[in-house]
Amino acid sequence: MRPLLLCLALLAARDTAPVLLPESPAARSFAGVGAATEPKDLTDFLDAAPWMREAEPQPAVLWAAWADWLAAEAQAEEVGPARRAGLCWVAHRQGRWADAWTHFERLGGHADWQAAVTPWLLPGSPLEILAGPGGLAQPIPNGLRLRPALPPAPADQIPGRVAARTAELRGLTIGEAVCDLVLEVEATGITLDIYHRSGGTGVLIVDLPMPPGAQVFVDYVDWDRQDVKGLPLELTIEPREDEYTIFRRYKLARREVPAFPEPGRLPAGISRFGLTFQLAEGADEDASRALATACARLLERPVRVALAGDREEGPPERGTVVEMPAGEPGVQQRAWLASALEHHLLGAR
Repeated sequence: MRPLLLCLALLAARDTAPVLLPESPAARSFAGVGAATEPKDLTDFLDAAPWMREAEPQPAVLWAAWADWLAAEAQAEEVGPARRAGLCWVAHRQGRWADAWTHFERLGGHADWQAAVTPWLLPGSPLEILAGPGGLAQPIPNGLRLRPALPPAPADQIPGRVAARTAELRGLTIGEAVCDLVLEVEATGITLDIYHRSGGTGVLIVDLPMPPGAQVFVDYVDWDRQDVKGLPLELTIEPREDEYTIFRRYKLARREVPAFPEPGRLPAGISRFGLTFQLAEGADEDASRALATACARLLERPVRVALAGDREEGPPERGTVVEMPAGEPGVQQRAWLASALEHHLLGAR
């Protein structure tokens, strides 16, 4: 009986995709992808949006494409896999992990597309790394930076808290090393364990994901504390029995932002009078104007951009004012607005 059970376990493992997601809507959707599922050829998709291959796409191009995909998907009766793939890519780029997994989940009826976009999320490889069978990323060259997504959360996660969960990736080749990766999220930190399974040496560079509102407290590479925190972390992987560990401890910071009361509804001030982006000194004007153009199109309401000097004239009498800070807080604010618009237009779709 025991040999029979072992054979059945091996056969089941052979039919299982090399990416294991924690219990979540995304994981249930991904059940249709097996180890032999061939990914969609994305050549035509990427040729239609060549800017996606650029390291820093122009804000006007990125936000216009995002608005195109979102508007078309909101009006469509069925999921458009190319549109959802594009929205997934933008959400991942902006660190909107929950939105990225939602778009990934909606690809569940298109196993080839889902397999093709899996490497964008796990291990977080750039577009030049294609997917192989089952969504496993093709070999990663030494020193190529990976940016995995935070694993999908369970549907019953309590807002404002970080649910513990684990995602696994089996058989990833990094340089000459074949590895298994285990990404574990806890309330105070995120751990990446790397198991060398076969082959030679590989060099891993990884930018660990962070929950919304989290700030890096300290980083460890194989339990050596790093002098500088928050940067991509580098590790040389060589054959050994023990796992390698990268650990990032973070602390959650409270972040006050204007909020939409619930998906599918807009505050009266926005729905009737539109928005004003109030830019702080040094804020990214190009990105804010590009998002304003996209929002005006999607909401069919006026969206005004007020520069820092415009404060002297006073705020608009009606409508909703959204502060646009400089630097990373401004990036996060624009990402939050993108998320709010996606929820408003797509709802539970």
